[in-house]
Amino acid sequence: MIRKKVAVAISGGVDSSVAAFLLKEQGFEVSGFFMRNWSPIDEINNECPWQKDYEDVRRVCRHLGIPYASFNFEREYKERVLQYFLDEYQAGRTPNPDVACNREIKFDLFAKKARALGFDYIATGHYAKLVNGKLVKPKDSEKNQTYFLCHLKPEQLENVLFPLGDLTKSEVREVAKNAGIPTALKKDSQGICFIGKIPVRDFLKQNLKLEPGTVISSTGEVLGNHEGSQLYTRGQRHIGVSTGGIPLYVVSTDAKTNTVTLADENNLYSNELSFINSVWQENLPKDFDCEVQIRYRTPLIKARVEKSGKIVLEKEVKAITPGQYVAFYKNSQLLGGAVIN
Repeated sequence: MIRKKVAVAISGGVDSSVAAFLLKEQGFEVSGFFMRNWSPIDEINNECPWQKDYEDVRRVCRHLGIPYASFNFEREYKERVLQYFLDEYQAGRTPNPDVACNREIKFDLFAKKARALGFDYIATGHYAKLVNGKLVKPKDSEKNQTYFLCHLKPEQLENVLFPLGDLTKSEVREVAKNAGIPTALKKDSQGICFIGKIPVRDFLKQNLKLEPGTVISSTGEVLGNHEGSQLYTRGQRHIGVSTGGIPLYVVSTDAKTNTVTLADENNLYSNELSFINSVWQENLPKDFDCEVQIRYRTPLIKARVEKSGKIVLEKEVKAITPGQYVAFYKNSQLLGGAVIN
């Protein structure tokens, strides 16, 4: 019997390492691929130690006895993820580069490269499951990463494997330890790779066109000045202006007028939002009931959805933020995703 060939996206972390190990154990012909998406460049001062990650990939693949190689997607990543990130902030929205990276790089460029090389499947270390071609929540609800996959088109999920769907994070660590995988105890990566260890605010100040502007109250009173409205996001507090001891929060920013508006916390709550750029995993009626997630690691909320672009939530929630993604669920199945408008 001819063994199916799988290209595993290995980042150098424990999750993707265990994904490769499990697939080899299941009898697949496994190869590991490292995606070099970013390295520091002159105009962006940060640390991004891809060399260390690739060395971990080599160690893992040698331990597993599988071939490995790397793809250099730096140019495409800069054009399709970094530029999106900067453009959204410049326009006064708050983007999610992890969703964009999955859509543009892992499940587009990487998948196409793997198919061109004759692989039957691609696999990643995401905590997600595919059941009859439908994306559903994994066993580990704490690590559920289907939110980051919410903007994938149905065809992007064809011939994809998620080996960690029926494992918890602690079980993955245990598998890695028992198999002697070199990355068994490696800490999970945090933050955004092209930002590295510097604060997001400092990164934005290096790379956006910013102008000082006015901070106002919801009644129009001038409270002070800011360094650029793009540096602030909905729900933020303590932005460096005096509020007379009253706790005030950013309720809106306007990139056109370069103003930041503060108000009390009650003004952050809403039970309605609109959305654009929706992607659906199946045909749905023009109006339907489901549950939605408005940012990663937040509780699901029952909602009435109009596919034309409107959501009415069962209850008010705090700081719904333009530019973030909303994911739609029915029971445990992901129905799709869209950009909050």
